[in-house]
Amino acid sequence: MNEEIQKNVEGKEAKNTLVREQVISEVSEDLADTEIEKFKELTKDVEFDNEASFREKLDTLKESYF
Repeated sequence: MNEEIQKNVEGKEAKNTLVREQVISEVSEDLADTEIEKFKELTKDVEFDNEASFREKLDTLKESYF
């Protein structure tokens, strides 16, 4: 049972990582390449709770810096 729980946790973490990367890519698609790299650095400290709130946080971050 513990193995199944661990697999579930790992699967959820992998999904969250993919969703996080997708949202970062979508939000930064209109930035220049150099700005995208800076934006990615800034997003490392942004907490991922769910896609909607993460997107909102990134939009705010983008508006503030770019």
